[in-house]
Amino acid sequence: MKKPTQRSRAQAGKPTAFLTPAENPIRNGTFGDIGAFFTIKLQKPNANVRVEIPYSRGKVRNVSERSLRLFQWNQETHSLWLVGSSGVDLERRRVWAVIAEPGLYGVIGLPSDSGVLRTVAAFAMFSPEELRGSARLVSAICGLILCAAPGDGPPGGGPLCERCLGIEVPEAHFPEIQLLNPDRFGIFWRPSRLRQPDVWFAFRHDYRNTGQSSQNGPAAQPSVVWRHNPHPGLIGPDGHLSAPVVGADGTVYVVSNMYAHPFAPADLLALDGNSGQVKWSTRIAFPGSRTSWNPKPALDRRGNVVVNGADNGGVVAVNSAGVIEWRHNRPGRRLGNPVLSPDGQIYVVSRGEGIIALNANGQEVWAAPFANGDIDNGGLPDDTLVAVRDDGTVIVIGDNVWALSPNGQVLWTHALTNPGLHSLPVVADDGRILISGRIPVSPSHETRVLSPSGVLQALWAFSSASLSVERGGGVTYLSDGGPSVHALNSAGVVLWHRLLGHFMFGNGSVAIGNDGIVYHTRSAYPMRGLEIRALDPATGNDVWVTVVPDGGDTGLNNPVIGLGGTLLVPDSFGNLWALR
Repeated sequence: MKKPTQRSRAQAGKPTAFLTPAENPIRNGTFGDIGAFFTIKLQKPNANVRVEIPYSRGKVRNVSERSLRLFQWNQETHSLWLVGSSGVDLERRRVWAVIAEPGLYGVIGLPSDSGVLRTVAAFAMFSPEELRGSARLVSAICGLILCAAPGDGPPGGGPLCERCLGIEVPEAHFPEIQLLNPDRFGIFWRPSRLRQPDVWFAFRHDYRNTGQSSQNGPAAQPSVVWRHNPHPGLIGPDGHLSAPVVGADGTVYVVSNMYAHPFAPADLLALDGNSGQVKWSTRIAFPGSRTSWNPKPALDRRGNVVVNGADNGGVVAVNSAGVIEWRHNRPGRRLGNPVLSPDGQIYVVSRGEGIIALNANGQEVWAAPFANGDIDNGGLPDDTLVAVRDDGTVIVIGDNVWALSPNGQVLWTHALTNPGLHSLPVVADDGRILISGRIPVSPSHETRVLSPSGVLQALWAFSSASLSVERGGGVTYLSDGGPSVHALNSAGVVLWHRLLGHFMFGNGSVAIGNDGIVYHTRSAYPMRGLEIRALDPATGNDVWVTVVPDGGDTGLNNPVIGLGGTLLVPDSFGNLWALR
C-alpha cells in the first residue's frame, strides 16, 4: 500500500512539490536502487522547485551514499536520466534536486561493492544495443569479474549472478553509468540524447556543435527551389540574416538583422520549408535597443525559438505561433547566443559577468563568474563558445577552457597557451573535446583534442573555422575559413585533403548528412557567386558541385540540412537559399 502524498520539505514560502511514493519502472535495469521512487507533482508547473527526498542509512548499505543522485524517468526512452542539478546532503540524509517538470523520479547511487562497481564500469564499454543483443556478453562480463575471486562459484551460483543474467538493459543504458568517473575507469559512456534533434535545432545542429544531421541532404546536383531576402537591394552586412534552424515540421526560423546598423530592429521570421513564404514575423528588438550583432537562434524542447539580440541586453523565447513566451533581460549587457542543454537548461554568456543558466521559462538558475575576465572570445561575445555534453557538463572557452556541472560548479579547467580566436568547441560521441584556432593567421594555429576530463590528448597542426564530427566520433572535418577541407580520423591521421580554390577569410563551412555526405559552401572566388559542394566522405571527391550566380560569401554560417533533402545556405547578401 502506497504511503500518502507528502509535501517537499524545502519549499517554505516557495512553489511546492507533492511527492507520492512509487515503484521503480526498471527494477531489473539498475544496481543502485535504494527504494526511493516518487511521482512528483508541482504546485506551479514549469517553475524551478527544489525537492528533498529523505533516506535511511539502512537502505543504502549496498550503495555509496556520497554518489546518491536523483533521476527522472523518461517514458520515451524507457530509461532513467540524471537530474543535472542534483546532490546529496550527507548530514541531513537527503537527496536534493532542482526540477521544473512533474513526473516520476527516483534516487540511484553507485554500488559500494568493488566487484559490482567494476562490472557496471565494464558494461559501460559496450552500447546498450550490444548488451541487449547478446545475453552471453552480459553473463561473460559478470562471470569474469564477480566470479573471479577465490571461493566464488561459476556464473549462476547466487542471487547476484541471477540478477546479472536476468538484467534488462535500458535503451539509454544503466543509470549508474551516468555517475561513473571516466578518469577512474578509463571510459566515457556515450548515452543517447534526451531528445534527438528533430531536424537542425541549433547553429551547429545540436548542443555538442557536431554539424552532424539526422537528415540526408540532396543526393544529386540540386536546383534552387526558393530564395528569401527580407531586405532586397541591401548588400553585405546591411542585409544580414542569421543562420537558420529547422523545426520538426520543416519550418525554417531565421533572424532578419541588419548587421551593420546597431540601431536597426531585429525580427524573427518563420518560413515555410517548402516555399520559403513567411508564415509569421515577430519583432524581438526595436530600433535603438538591439544588443547583439550576430544572433543565432536555437529551438528548445517545447519548440520555442530562443534567441539573443532582444531589447536592452536580453534573450527572448518565441513559440511556434510567433507569440513571445518570455524575455530575460540584463540591461546594459551584451549576451552571447543561447546554448540549450539536453536537460532543458539554457546557457548564455554575459560580457563582464560570466555564464548564466536559465530554466525553460527564462528564469535565472545560477550564474558563474570567471576569474580570468570576460568570456568573449577576443571581444566577440555574440559568438558564444559553449558546448554541452550529453551528461549535462558545460564546456566554455574563454582565455582558458572551463568545464562546469549543470549546477554551475567548476569541474576542471584547461589552460590555453595561445588564447585567441577559436572555433566553437565540439564534443564527439566518445567524449573528446575539440577546439581549434578559427583562422590560419590566428595565434592558435592548431586544433586541441582534450579528454572528457580536460587532459590534452593531441595537438593537430590544423586550424579550423568550422569543426564537424561524424556520428560515432570517427572522422573530424575541418574547414579552415577558406578553401581547404581536411578529414582526420580519431588519431589525427589525415584521411584526405581538398584545396577548393583561393583563400578568402570567413569563407567555407561544413555540414554532415545522415548518410555521411559532407556539404561544403564557400564564395566562388574569383568568380561572383556561391559555390556548394557535396563531398564523398571516404575520398573527398566531388559527388556534385553547383554554383548559385547571385549568391554571396557564406561567412562563418554553415549549410543547414532541412527536411526532404533540402539544403539551406545563408549568404552575406541577405539571402537564404534553399536547394533540393
